[in-house]
Amino acid sequence: LITCLLPDLREYQITLLDYDLVTERNLNIQPYFSDQIDLPKTQVLQYNLYKAYSKEVTIITEKLTNNNFDELLLPFTEGLIIDTFDNYEARLLVHDAVRRRHINCLHIGFSQDMTFSIEWEPNYTVPTNFKTDFDICTLPGASSFVRMVASLGSLVVQEFITSGSKLEYIGNKYSIREVK
Repeated sequence: LITCLLPDLREYQITLLDYDLVTERNLNIQPYFSDQIDLPKTQVLQYNLYKAYSKEVTIITEKLTNNNFDELLLPFTEGLIIDTFDNYEARLLVHDAVRRRHINCLHIGFSQDMTFSIEWEPNYTVPTNFKTDFDICTLPGASSFVRMVASLGSLVVQEFITSGSKLEYIGNKYSIREVK
């Protein structure tokens, strides 16, 4: 899932880009309900954000590829991109594009050994040992771990919006360390 906040982060527009559908395994970790199974994740999040905050959200339900990436990201030349993709190919596309365009981008990701990183471009390196069939939702204890990382990522975004600081963290299910 990629989220773009534009252009003045205090007066923002949110765009969600993902082609995944809500599945049963998402229910205990992500903010979805059983009646939303088989709906596009972006559509569900769009509805939830509007219901909770009366905030209009733009959604893109296409799969991110080499062929459409520049077209989909063309409007986003300023502001903030938050990359939370769960596959190597999409992470690599985002990393390469934001590096070329000098766009503020925060990468938030997990690995199969229950570690995480919250890193800003250009410090981020796409993990080469990332398994394409990895699904954190299937791991024991994943629910609280994912929520902890999402909360920490939210605090990093909030700090960036209010002060311009770019905090970075790495950790696992037992410890968190700020990257200096």
